[in-house]
Amino acid sequence: MRVPAERSDFEPRWKVRQHLVILLTNLLPFLLVLYGLKCIATLQGQLTEPARNVMGSFFLAPVKGAAAVITGLGDISLGLFGYLSGGSPPGNNRSWLWRILRGVIRWGSLGQLSSFGTKRTG
Repeated sequence: MRVPAERSDFEPRWKVRQHLVILLTNLLPFLLVLYGLKCIATLQGQLTEPARNVMGSFFLAPVKGAAAVITGLGDISLGLFGYLSGGSPPGNNRSWLWRILRGVIRWGSLGQLSSFGTKRTG
């Protein structure tokens, strides 16, 4: 009878840890989406630009107006792709329509991100 008591003590700690991991792994995509919405709402933001001298580095360039909207939409697309890419795929009990729709949204948001990067404003 002692084994079920140990399991009942273990399960709440495991669930708290599992919820904490889910929260932390989804925090970055959530913050990206929030920052994208902020850029759209205020028409101001920061765009990451590649540095000219050091390979693999970047700097933040201030943007306003239409460029801030495009930056915000790009951040939202990246956050959506990051959220849908994290974790395990949908379970076998999910319908095939949900699986296809999730894949289209996931990869479509990445494709949309690349199209936001190629638009020129001003």
